[in-house]
Amino acid sequence: MGFFSQIFKHKKEVNEIGWRVGGVEDFMTLIRVYYQAVMAANLGISNLAALPDLRVFKQTLHVQTVNNKLGLGEK
Repeated sequence: MGFFSQIFKHKKEVNEIGWRVGGVEDFMTLIRVYYQAVMAANLGISNLAALPDLRVFKQTLHVQTVNNKLGLGEK
């Protein structure tokens, strides 16, 4: 089967590849992260568990925190 699939393979389209950079979903995620960061700054929230999108963003970019508190390890 692998031999025939290599011979008759078709080119994958952009939406078949799987993960794409950009688009409406990434933009909306970035907006949610921004709003959660503003809320954390204005309300004094320092616990990452209260802000799920911001937590995922910081873990993805490996932003250092001190004892899972916002702002302390970033300085």
